[in-house]
Amino acid sequence: MFPTNDMKQALVEFYIHTLDLLWRLSMYYSHNYFKQLADAMLPRTKYNFSMYLENVKKVAARLKTLCEVGHMAEQKHITESIGFLNSEIHSLKRQLHITSLARSHHYASEIFDIWDSDAGNVEDEFHQWQALHFLTDIRDHWSQNGILTHLTEWRKLCDESQNSILWISTEDNGRQSWLTEFSINLIDICRSQGQLTTFAMCSRPKSAKWTPQQVLKQLLLQLLHSRPSLTISAPEVFNTRRFRKAETFDGVFQLLCAAIALLGSVVFIIDRLDECTADLAARHANIAQVLSMLVKMHPRNIRIIVTSGRVVSPPMLPGLPISFAVVSTKRRPRLLEYKSKNVAKNTRDDHISHPPPVPTPPPAPPSFSVDKHHAGQPKRLQTSYAHYSLQSLQVRGRIGWSRTESLALWV
Repeated sequence: MFPTNDMKQALVEFYIHTLDLLWRLSMYYSHNYFKQLADAMLPRTKYNFSMYLENVKKVAARLKTLCEVGHMAEQKHITESIGFLNSEIHSLKRQLHITSLARSHHYASEIFDIWDSDAGNVEDEFHQWQALHFLTDIRDHWSQNGILTHLTEWRKLCDESQNSILWISTEDNGRQSWLTEFSINLIDICRSQGQLTTFAMCSRPKSAKWTPQQVLKQLLLQLLHSRPSLTISAPEVFNTRRFRKAETFDGVFQLLCAAIALLGSVVFIIDRLDECTADLAARHANIAQVLSMLVKMHPRNIRIIVTSGRVVSPPMLPGLPISFAVVSTKRRPRLLEYKSKNVAKNTRDDHISHPPPVPTPPPAPPSFSVDKHHAGQPKRLQTSYAHYSLQSLQVRGRIGWSRTESLALWV
């Protein structure tokens, strides 16, 4: 704090009054003891030291007030300066963040270009899938077919670090599109809640077929697309040279393991794995085994959901930390047979000219049917049931009339 003019004037007055008091004291005590005794005995004019001392006190109080005012003004100025500096620092940090984000996206794009022929357009992959329109029968929809209950049970197993992989499958009967819709909705809800999610949609347009190596590449690139800052925070892993050298299934898997080690909680979603084809150059490549290795290395950080349009049971993948869910979308066989006969009859009638037949009521559909696996036990219409265990989830859809569902192609 620099002194003001008022402070300088008050300080000079303080010095003058102090020196005046000291001079008068020195003059008083300069006399001998007898003079002091005479002054005490005889009525003579004495020095009024209290007056001079009061002058010093007044000037000291004024000087103190001026210092406090100056100090408050200085504090205000310092506060304003600190606020300005904080604003400048915040602006600088924001600019550095924008610059760093732009650099990280640039480095990530260079890595995407290396695997462009295998992974395709990584940035727009999920938006293209979100644009699809599904006409799934309400009985087959994930909200009605019973999978949600077992998804909750599987999550409890994951909380206990058991079976961190859920393998959902259904029959190959032309009604598997609910799996893809389920995967898209699951990815969307996980990301909306801030959960880091990577995915691979294996049902490709134009009848393209992915190999296991391409699936791992897609998982790794989608992970990088969600966290492009990894190219700056971990350049020893995410650099173009290392990605160019990862030409084999094992090389890609090592990169994926290195990336997972840098992150916290991650959800993997692999849709329609049955649409993939084996890699002739890497016959030992096994998605189920490498995913199991990942969850064993990071049991509390990774959750994996795999869907398949063909039924997969525990005996097919023994000894792996996988929970199996089989969702049945079968329809009542006798009702389907009755409907197909009517469709065939109407088709023949369209090509044959004959008098209109006398309308007769169609035979009433039977009220129950017999399951070939449980002969003699009647099963009523519109009935659904579910069975779940640690190793297997079995869900059967409701029985009723069959309706055609379609899946829109890429737009």
